Formats: sequence, structure tokens, C-alpha cells
Amino acid sequence: WTRSSTGVYYGTLTGVFTNLKTWCMINPINIAGDWSLFPDSLDTVQIKTWDNSTDAYADGYLNETSIEIRVYN
Repeated sequence: WTRSSTGVYYGTLTGVFTNLKTWCMINPINIAGDWSLFPDSLDTVQIKTWDNSTDAYADGYLNETSIEIRVYN
């Protein structure tokens, strides 16, 4: 996992996230913000988090968050 900018993170595994066969789920505890998790390329998944009150990307919304990524054959 790497943070590329405020509220934008990438999980990287080379050649793993097959198009139309990668399923992602995120279940954050913090409900003051919003989030998204999706396959970004064959090599990366992307998480974005933002503050609902400012509608701007923000850090600090992933504490105690469950993330599940499945890749099917």
C-alpha cells in the first residue's frame, strides 16, 4: 500500500487484478467521510477517501477499516 496524495492510496501486486474478475469491498468504521475501493489497473487497486463536510479528499478515514479483495479465475 502506498499513499499517492491526500486521500488517495494504491495497493500494488503486479499482474494480479484481472479485469472483470476482481471484486473489492471496503467497510470503514468512520462514517464522517466517504470512500471508494476499486481495481485501477492489472497491477493496482485504488482507495479514495474524502470528508463529507468539505467534499475534499482527506486522510484519516481508514483506521480500523476492513478491506477484502478477491480475484476469481
